[in-house]
Amino acid sequence: MDRKRVAAYCRVSTASDMQDGSYETQVDYYKQKIAQNPEMQLVGVYGDLGISGRSMKKRPGLQRLIRDCKAGKIDLILVKSVSRFARNMMECVKTIRELRACGVVVAFEKEGFTTSSIQCELILSIMATIAEQESVSIGQNITWSRSHRNQQGSPIENQPYGYDKIMPGHIWKINEREGLVVQTAFYMACNGYNYMDIMTELNKMEAEHGSKRVWKNTPVKYMLNNTSYTGDVLTNKNCSVVTPEGTKSVKNDGLVDQFYIEEHHEPLVSHAVFDIVQELVERHLLFSQRKNYSQEEEALMAQAAHLAYSEFEHLRGKTYAD
Repeated sequence: MDRKRVAAYCRVSTASDMQDGSYETQVDYYKQKIAQNPEMQLVGVYGDLGISGRSMKKRPGLQRLIRDCKAGKIDLILVKSVSRFARNMMECVKTIRELRACGVVVAFEKEGFTTSSIQCELILSIMATIAEQESVSIGQNITWSRSHRNQQGSPIENQPYGYDKIMPGHIWKINEREGLVVQTAFYMACNGYNYMDIMTELNKMEAEHGSKRVWKNTPVKYMLNNTSYTGDVLTNKNCSVVTPEGTKSVKNDGLVDQFYIEEHHEPLVSHAVFDIVQELVERHLLFSQRKNYSQEEEALMAQAAHLAYSEFEHLRGKTYAD
């Protein structure tokens, strides 16, 4: 009698799952279950650790399993539950149909049905919809929590380069070495250095400290435009949206509320320095190809240099971009 070629799929998506040994427990369970059944032959246990179930395309273990099914290596897949397999209904039903076309059956243990049954697609659609709604509910709770903290002036935002995050409380504290790099960038911008010169100096500073960070034009421009260095925080610059393919981050153009929180942390540059650098950027005065300037532009550059001289005493006298 030919034995069924059987695989199992496991997924854990949270740190607590992994700490509890959930993944290893699932793997051992399926290996023993298949080994003890004389009608089954183990092909392998496929899995994904710490990966959300919303998008199936972003799970390498599942994608490898599907490829092996299409290659004719597997007859039956064992899965703990529909939610472990997929939380996106459209993807779930589409994948099950593809597997059925290859002659592969999926058995969901918790729900107690297989995809070989006549009622399969109706049951699957109902279960996958419930799983998807659970995922949306979790996302809504997280969104509410973030919004509440924003309104209280304690946002859970990723700290920018130049700061360390101190827990508990998500407090931003200046990183002395990185903070000096940030101040150098603003000081050089005020003194008429172009993006290329600033980038060269920052990379030199990183190399001197054994850092592997490499600065390029775009990150330098982003740094000089980041209001966080004034000590203030603009929340929700980006936000998450749910699509049929999963959740993705997009620029927030009014999709969710934003909050501007003043004096959230210790500044690395003053508002005066930040504002005048924005003027230099808007007038394209930091481009290396600029050679001629109007009287108004020369006056602005002189004002910026004077401001830098008065506010960055610790950076005076150093030769940059040599």
